[in-house]
Amino acid sequence: MEREQILIQLRSLNQVSKTLIRCKSQEEAIQVALQEVREKLNVQVASIFLFSKDGVLKRFGIDGVDREGNPLPASWLADETYKPDESFSGKAVPPTGLDLLDSTYGEPQYSNNIMRDFPDMKYGKEYQDTLGYLRCGISVPLNGLNRTFGTLEVLNKSDSNGFQNEDLSWLMLISTTVSKIISDFGRRKNLEEYNKITQEIISLGAEHKFNQNEFTKILESIADDLVSDLTPYKVCILRIKNKNNELEIVKISTTNDICGERDNKPVKVVDGIVGQVFKTNTAEYINDIENYKKPYFNKTWIEKNSLKSHACVPLSIEGNVVGTISVYTGYKREFYDSDKSFLRTISFLTAAIIYIVQYKEELSKERIELENEKREFHNKVYAQGFDTNLKSFLHEYKNELIDISYNLQKLLNDSGKSNREKERIVSEQIEWIDRRIEGIISEFESESSVPTAIDINDLVRKAAKFFDLASRDIEVVIIPDKTIPIIEVDETKFKQIIHNLIANAIEAIEKAKPKKAKIFIKTFIVTSDGIEYIQISIEDNGSGIPNEIKDEVFKKGFSTRKSEGGTGMGLYVVSEILREHGGKIYYDSTVGKGTTFFVNIPLKWYQL
Repeated sequence: MEREQILIQLRSLNQVSKTLIRCKSQEEAIQVALQEVREKLNVQVASIFLFSKDGVLKRFGIDGVDREGNPLPASWLADETYKPDESFSGKAVPPTGLDLLDSTYGEPQYSNNIMRDFPDMKYGKEYQDTLGYLRCGISVPLNGLNRTFGTLEVLNKSDSNGFQNEDLSWLMLISTTVSKIISDFGRRKNLEEYNKITQEIISLGAEHKFNQNEFTKILESIADDLVSDLTPYKVCILRIKNKNNELEIVKISTTNDICGERDNKPVKVVDGIVGQVFKTNTAEYINDIENYKKPYFNKTWIEKNSLKSHACVPLSIEGNVVGTISVYTGYKREFYDSDKSFLRTISFLTAAIIYIVQYKEELSKERIELENEKREFHNKVYAQGFDTNLKSFLHEYKNELIDISYNLQKLLNDSGKSNREKERIVSEQIEWIDRRIEGIISEFESESSVPTAIDINDLVRKAAKFFDLASRDIEVVIIPDKTIPIIEVDETKFKQIIHNLIANAIEAIEKAKPKKAKIFIKTFIVTSDGIEYIQISIEDNGSGIPNEIKDEVFKKGFSTRKSEGGTGMGLYVVSEILREHGGKIYYDSTVGKGTTFFVNIPLKWYQL
């Protein structure tokens, strides 16, 4: 070949390479490559075949014209597939899709008389009928790092002499560029998956609360991506260790053709392949399930779906194993270092997500337990302080009250004093009683914190956020009345009211276990007996309050949970705080449907 011709070839290859590099997706790159190949080699049809999840060559792109010169639609012969070594198209790849042989790379195929060289050519009649004839063709392998993963094929050169050596050379060279571009898109997809999971980790770390629904969606997305079109896997099973020290399935993702029932019960951490992987923190790569010596769970399901290879990788971070990921292929597949690296990275990132969520969930539970203990402590202290003041008052003034009673009785029997004198003495005793009452009121008020300006709606939102209801699978709906003005009250005591009522709602819901747990919190301005109140209603769909105890719930020390540590102080303290502030509390409840508590705070007394 002359120097000038060589330069022309090199410029052509360089131009195609630059065009392919600018493509935004694998699909675009394949279509652009086929157009460039057709134009350069002047052929009727150019196609690209890639290995499918079943280990057969499946057409992923086609560019060409029929016998009338009309473009071939992608839907034409859309199910075109070839087993390795089958027909002309399958000859260019080794049988790596079905059997593990020493050679994992294919050889180019070339014929200027296809129907003579391949008389039993698969789809030969369909091609002849559509193209008008089928005379010559070249099929070259697309090679990746470890194996041939597809072919680039051209048919029917317009030159009657058929393909020449330079055509085969050019196609081999361009196939190298196409292979690299397709492989790069695969690696880019892996990086996108890494980045996506990393972003999920960052988001989870930044959030202050645990959201079970979001966590589940993340795990489902990871499993779904592992069986997407850009991976060789047909099944992904994600397991996490539960509280019973078992590996429980949290997600199974499959391709659409996987069918049949499998036993999805939890696996003990010492049983089977997944148990051993978990216990030893060591991945297991099984190229040939059929000849694997150890027993397999769900062997019938595996055979029914023709699953041939299996990898099980521990979800491990800093030596802490939290679960496993299992993937299956539809053909016997060698797991190369690149495959193992990809699975290890995905497993590590998934483990990081699970570890963060479990850690946050544990922290959230401890925080709620501490707050519950604090709330119970405040309830006890408040009630104890109230009782102490009351007893002190009774003890301090008991004798004086007895003296007053004696003196008044004596005065009534004293006939020597005039009525005017008697009235004066009685009036003095009444004034003394009034002064003592005012003293007691001042003494009780001195125990309270300094009133501050608060927004009731904001107080309600913060209280609901504290309990992290989403992590308990409880939906909370807050409907605020934005016309409620700022009021000046003891914030600590009113926070205590809302916390006690939300805590009671949670306990009722967890006892009833409704299918869809909900708490509605609403604020209003209502009028009752001519008085305007700020009203807070807290409604749950929990167990409800039985009729036989409806008159007992506000009594000090009454609790239906004493065996679980309930003190019976919550509603008693709430009612006492409201009584101090001139407010009131009442409720409406139906057993099996739920309860709504209503808190009324006199608006005029506390409005700024």
